[in-house]
Amino acid sequence: LTLLEDHARDIEGSATARALISAMLHIARSLNLDVVAEGVETPAQQQELRAHGCVVMQGPLLSPPLAADALARRGGTNFHEKIGSNY
Repeated sequence: LTLLEDHARDIEGSATARALISAMLHIARSLNLDVVAEGVETPAQQQELRAHGCVVMQGPLLSPPLAADALARRGGTNFHEKIGSNY
């Protein structure tokens, strides 16, 4: 399940965004789904997402976009081999 960039951006100042994210994470956990938060830009967003139980994040705070070979050089995972070619 993906939390879109707009949700991550709004988490700092919007009670509605925080409630929505909390509900989405609860649903994902109940269905045994992993959640990826996209577009994490600030340490405050990262902290809020962690506080709500989201541990997988991507965005400018964590890394610029990388090509597959650059990701591999940084020690990244080849998700196609690890979890299948549907990703």
